Amino acid sequence: MSEETENSNPVLYKLCEHIKDNNVHCGQPALNSERYCRFHLRVRTTVSPEDQMYELPILETEQSVQIALQHVTRGILSGRLSERKAKVVMSAIKTAAQLIRQANCNRQKEELLQEIAVELRGRRAAEAEPARTM
Repeated sequence: MSEETENSNPVLYKLCEHIKDNNVHCGQPALNSERYCRFHLRVRTTVSPEDQMYELPILETEQSVQIALQHVTRGILSGRLSERKAKVVMSAIKTAAQLIRQANCNRQKEELLQEIAVELRGRRAAEAEPARTM
């Protein structure tokens, strides 16, 4: 299925139909034969943490933390998740969010250090170049 983007370029895949709170379409590719992208399909899942089949998303990204929070909130508000269980799950989600933030910060520092090292190597090579030609 092809859709048109704002600048009239044809898109060769179906886009997620989710509209955010700010009235902007998600814009991510929808999963095959689905109306939504992976993230919004998981957020819209009706499985609650109290259900036997529920599995907490692997908490490895900010998006998975959002999904888990949405599921826990839904479970609390529907009365299917006890306050005790909600506190345990929320504690795990909070810890995961902190670890993700820390890992992202460390990754950004690593990337910055790598950029600095590349820049220094380039400068050293440029400085060494005139010395060779003399």
